[in-house]
Amino acid sequence: MFAAVAQFPRIGRLLANGGRVVISLAAERFPRETQGSGTNLRTRPVTIQGSESLEFPNLAPTPSATNRTQPASALRTASAPTELPARIPWRGDVFEKVPEGWTSLYEVDGVPVVMQRAMGRGTLVLLASNDLLTNDALRHQRQTALLAWLSGTGTRFLFDETHLGTRLDPGILTLVRRYGLGGVLAGLVAVTALAL
Repeated sequence: MFAAVAQFPRIGRLLANGGRVVISLAAERFPRETQGSGTNLRTRPVTIQGSESLEFPNLAPTPSATNRTQPASALRTASAPTELPARIPWRGDVFEKVPEGWTSLYEVDGVPVVMQRAMGRGTLVLLASNDLLTNDALRHQRQTALLAWLSGTGTRFLFDETHLGTRLDPGILTLVRRYGLGGVLAGLVAVTALAL
């Protein structure tokens, strides 16, 4: 996923022009490395075009006091904007630490779960879990103030869900698959081959 972020020059321009980019992680989609007593998700530095190389924070398993069935309370840190809610429900992983240049916005048991970093005139926001942005959470536990803050002052929003298989590749073969024209295409190929 992080490598894909680096391939979009629009992201660098968006950040340079004062936009906000929000990345929520679905840790179960990433391979984990076992080190010592725990299993952690290791990320690697990436470069967003038009900006410096970033060291993305590593994810760690949720502290033992929390789990996916019972949400913990993530508390707003002193460095977070005051328009953010004082606490939000949290299910999912946490970040190992706050890397240099990043600011922790929410923490569970003193461990960061939401962070931001200034880039150009804009900000990059990372959530250690995508749970708050799922359809179920938006229906049952909507965090309106947080969602409003995440959207910033923008009037246009882009949701990139290609990792869920919702990508559409334009072209003839897409139309063939969509409308079930595989047989017709095969017939045309056969007729053309016989004509030659």
